[in-house]
Amino acid sequence: MDTFTSSGSFLNTWGVYSYWPGFDIAHALDYPLMQSLKELGRRLPAESENGVPIPGLLEPASCVKWMYSDGSPTMELKQKGAWQSWLVKAAAAGEYTLSLTATGSGKLEVEADGQLLGTITDGGSAQPLKVKLTKGTHGIRIRDMEGEWKIESIEAAKK
Repeated sequence: MDTFTSSGSFLNTWGVYSYWPGFDIAHALDYPLMQSLKELGRRLPAESENGVPIPGLLEPASCVKWMYSDGSPTMELKQKGAWQSWLVKAAAAGEYTLSLTATGSGKLEVEADGQLLGTITDGGSAQPLKVKLTKGTHGIRIRDMEGEWKIESIEAAKK
């Protein structure tokens, strides 16, 4: 279970239902599966080891490589709906800023964990976007809503 949670994931049901002792409720806590669930609930989950450490710089090489991509992230967004994403690992809970430098024109949306942080228009350097993050793994995504863009850099800093 620690390997699974250290990847940044979680599991809310464990085991195969046919092994659950539903037929013997009076002695359910005596079964190894139930004992392991009880013990797992008594400790903190393993710390995530997945993601680009922040504060830090998000670079093309650290983009998440999805099946549909050609495996060479250039941080160029050339059509509406195109996006790049990163898994980041926040060293500590708190407020972070994302500073995006891009060339191009149109409109970009920046998200953290699926929540819209802000919109950037017409290239250059944008005002830093603020986001509150807990310690651990988070997703950052930039989506092209209009125009063509080349992302130069994204700096994630702790406030």
